[in-house]
Amino acid sequence: MSDDERRLLAGRHPLAAELAVSLRERCQIVGGRILVAVSGGPDSLALLWLASALADRADPQSRWEPIVAHVDHGLRAGSAIERRFVESQALAAGLSYESATVDCRGPGNVSDRARRARYEALERIARARGCVAIVTAHHAEDRLESILIGLGRGRGLEAFLAMPATRPIGDGRILARPLLGVSNAALLECCRRLELAPIRDPSNADPRRLRARLRQVVMPELEAILPGASVQAGAIVEESSLAAAAIERWLAESFGSASTSQWSRETLATLPRSLRIAGLSRAVREALRERDPAAIREVHRRSLEAIADAIGDQERRPRCWPLGALLEAEVDHRHVVLRRRARTGQGDGDSQGPRHAAT
Repeated sequence: MSDDERRLLAGRHPLAAELAVSLRERCQIVGGRILVAVSGGPDSLALLWLASALADRADPQSRWEPIVAHVDHGLRAGSAIERRFVESQALAAGLSYESATVDCRGPGNVSDRARRARYEALERIARARGCVAIVTAHHAEDRLESILIGLGRGRGLEAFLAMPATRPIGDGRILARPLLGVSNAALLECCRRLELAPIRDPSNADPRRLRARLRQVVMPELEAILPGASVQAGAIVEESSLAAAAIERWLAESFGSASTSQWSRETLATLPRSLRIAGLSRAVREALRERDPAAIREVHRRSLEAIADAIGDQERRPRCWPLGALLEAEVDHRHVVLRRRARTGQGDGDSQGPRHAAT
């Protein structure tokens, strides 16, 4: 198939129209320059070719100028080949191309470092090229995986909102995920129809990785039992966002801004237990967001539940709960305080119960 034939076929594919509608309606991007993040895998490769049809739309009020961007993490042999592959696909589709190489060396979780470095690089490119948004190929299964992981880690309602269709990234730009209503199977079918040969990332099949195990074991079984479950779950997420907005307003009224770290115990005691937990969780996430985002995973929901219960009980002596390795919370007769953790030699987890603070 020639490049011109592939581009013509991509423009006629049903997902091309769905992408345009989602950008306009779900992501509120009515036109302009957008940065399309492409790794070379099947999902992003399908997005690349579907995006090539956006520039050809007849309506000047709803026309986009896609620019393809690839980030080379340098984490495995052959990454340079993948970079050149994505460049060749972008040029074949008639799209402008940018790339960046990032250094992911350092302590902590490699995946977290790579993700942060990737988005920082994409944001730099977006600013330099004047793009209104960074567009990714996250699809329905990606979002359902995030929901399942969040629920498994006790994140409650926020688990349903872990992968919104858009989020601000600064300077008036947004990160957009217009394919959240599209299944992985539909994107794979698009690749087959366009006769594309995407890159296969071996880490996506590594059973040591949680998402890989979900993708290989849980998601296929779930789709076999409940066909279309991933797409249906996405519809629930859209509805849940309205409830989440109302809860966020309630949290702001009760807990103040997300960066607030001290509250009146008497005031919090009047709130429903679930709202206390949600407010504490919000404050923990904000406190760790810049310091160490990966440390958020160390904070167990049962600790937040114990603190919420302590706020409403009759105990007057000060008590402290460790929240992972970096934070702790204290409840005394008047206040609830979140602060940097005082090292006690008891380990870095937060599985132990509270200790009585010095009076």
